[in-house]
Amino acid sequence: MIDKRHPLAVLAGAALLALAASPVQAQIPHPRDEEACLNVLKDAKAKEQGGELQAARVLLRQCAHTPCSAFVRQQCANRNTKLELDTPTVVLLVTDAAGGSRTDVQVKVDGEPFASTLDGRALAIDPGMHDFSFIADGHVFATQRILIVQGQRNRFITANIGKPGSRGAVAADESAVPASEEQVARLPVARPRVKMEASADKKPAAEAEAAAESTPAESTSEEAAAPKHHRILPWVLTGVGVASLGAAAVLTTWGRKDNNNLSACSPNCADATLSHIKTVYKGADIAIGVGVAALAAAYWSYAYAQSAPAESKSSETALRLDVAPTSSGGFAAVSGRF
Repeated sequence: MIDKRHPLAVLAGAALLALAASPVQAQIPHPRDEEACLNVLKDAKAKEQGGELQAARVLLRQCAHTPCSAFVRQQCANRNTKLELDTPTVVLLVTDAAGGSRTDVQVKVDGEPFASTLDGRALAIDPGMHDFSFIADGHVFATQRILIVQGQRNRFITANIGKPGSRGAVAADESAVPASEEQVARLPVARPRVKMEASADKKPAAEAEAAAESTPAESTSEEAAAPKHHRILPWVLTGVGVASLGAAAVLTTWGRKDNNNLSACSPNCADATLSHIKTVYKGADIAIGVGVAALAAAYWSYAYAQSAPAESKSSETALRLDVAPTSSGGFAAVSGRF
């Protein structure tokens, strides 16, 4: 019997069969025999020991499918699950001078492209020391050298494009129009101080000078005692930050130890065991966040304590008696903070 089917129909059928092939097999080449499967598993372990967790996971996904034997597939699947928990992730955040988030920023890690834009999602990265470079408008505006810990998840890495009050504030001050000579002449003239002996009670000059000398000493002691709590607060926050980071290190070590013990029960590990490991890692992440926030608050409070006396000194003044002569007699005024 002669097959009368059209050749185009035969070609179309062949194309459909090719499209129906498994996408996993098309993307990930599989070893052809058992020896090749074992070599892939061996290479994945070598990559893992070298800290290249992402490259190791790629190899493990190759041997976790057919035509490898069931034993090898199970070994590859178990190690891939373990590395999924051990692979760190980072979240990149860039702010501008006004505090707004920027997304049009490129990030390179160790000179290689890592993120073309920032979308707030966590990105996987191998553990170890890495150099982060933040690029905007074709220029590198920030670099950071950071140690990434194995098993650490969703670590925030932040950068700032510009600091407020630098060139912009200077330009705004320089653009101010100077006052004319006529406007300067209309400004009130500061009157000189008149000692208390010019008042009606006629205090002796010695008592007036003694009162004038004692007043600065009293104000100085008050200013020194006022910011006392500002000096204690940075130390308290620093202690909280160091304690939190220490707790994070303990939790991370604990979680890593329990994670390594999964090989003893795999592939029949209880769900409670996996949940326990995730909870320990989550606690470590929270402790790291608290520690970083406490240290940042300690730095801010220390900087505030250093600048607070100068500000209070310029804003707070003692009581002052001013006396000025007029055409009809005299004019007296008391000024200061009440």
